[in-house]
Amino acid sequence: LGNLQVASDLRKSLWSTNEFTLMDQKTDEEEHSGELHYPYIAKCILDANVTLDKVRVLPVMVGSINTTQEEKFGHIIRECISRTNVITIVSTDFCHWGKRFQYQPTPPIDGKQLKSIFQHISEIDRAGMDSIEMQKPGAFVTYL
Repeated sequence: LGNLQVASDLRKSLWSTNEFTLMDQKTDEEEHSGELHYPYIAKCILDANVTLDKVRVLPVMVGSINTTQEEKFGHIIRECISRTNVITIVSTDFCHWGKRFQYQPTPPIDGKQLKSIFQHISEIDRAGMDSIEMQKPGAFVTYL
């Protein structure tokens, strides 16, 4: 499909706040949300009859943060995403399931039947999305 270019002006603006860090190579190699979405974003751009050189992206990864940090980063990023020429696409991987992430809860029993892991993860993710849609700092942290 082609390459998406980085929005250097937005990157410079966010970096100048001294609140962001660069992830190390190991973290970058293990992270997969962006690489799964970029081809789809590129296809949508091309389907809208816009060439990829007319669009810029700015990947921002947010790890585990507390309520104070959530509010601080929300204020910093708000300036960028409120621009009329910026489309914000949020990708989340709520449930990092498995030994690697030290997260393997047992699904609860629904009536007399054990819920499948898939059903359990779907319910957990839906609760997370509901908390984000509240647009209240701290709601997602409380969900966690």
